[in-house]
Amino acid sequence: MVTRSLEMGMAEEFSAEKGLDDVFARAGSALADVQKVYGTQNWVQTAVDVTAGKWTFDAEQIDAVIGQWEDLLEDLTNDQTAIRLMIDRATPPSRDDPSSNFVDGIRDGVRSLEDSNLSMIAYVEDFLGRLREAKTKIGTTEETNAAPMQAATGQSN
Repeated sequence: MVTRSLEMGMAEEFSAEKGLDDVFARAGSALADVQKVYGTQNWVQTAVDVTAGKWTFDAEQIDAVIGQWEDLLEDLTNDQTAIRLMIDRATPPSRDDPSSNFVDGIRDGVRSLEDSNLSMIAYVEDFLGRLREAKTKIGTTEETNAAPMQAATGQSN
């Protein structure tokens, strides 16, 4: 048991044996509101999604998601074209060193933007590949699962 002194000289005891609900009991109505949604037993664990980092889609949903990522890829590709034009068209107004140095700095900054854009394009292309692979697996799984039912009922696709 740990004892700590409070400002008023009073002591409060804390025990490791107290449950998480005891710790939050002083939260008042907030705790009651959370418990209304998640219940009183293991409400913290229930509130946390234990499947974090995973997605589930049906065939229609994955088509919509793929469409959104394809739109993003198109936008990034268009941005890449604009970035290349900025680099190619950046010219100093005169041939003196300050102007040339200034434009070189601009080009360096835009090249960093280009690198970032290329990195995002590579990420989106990779993710689209994974989504398309998942779509194929969903279709295959649905066909595999539907075949016994169709055979049993005499229906065909």
